[in-house]
Amino acid sequence: MKLLMLAALSLLSVGCAQKSDSLAPRRSGYCAPVYRYTRQVGCRTEYRCGTDHCGRRVTYPVRVVTYADYYSDGSVRTYTRSGAL
Repeated sequence: MKLLMLAALSLLSVGCAQKSDSLAPRRSGYCAPVYRYTRQVGCRTEYRCGTDHCGRRVTYPVRVVTYADYYSDGSVRTYTRSGAL
């Protein structure tokens, strides 16, 4: 049983121990791509509706910023954050 577990662990650790090159094709057994940098892609102002303490409808501005994370294999992940001005 212990020998089987050691063999499985050695097979799992081989892929991540190899040096990863960003230009090499992706093969099974390699580690996940490495995060490189974040860039702001866009910024806009939206107006949202809410209620004040008396229950009246009010409109307030919200800044919405879109970011993109870039990874070593060329993939990009975008997301947005919003907050009051």
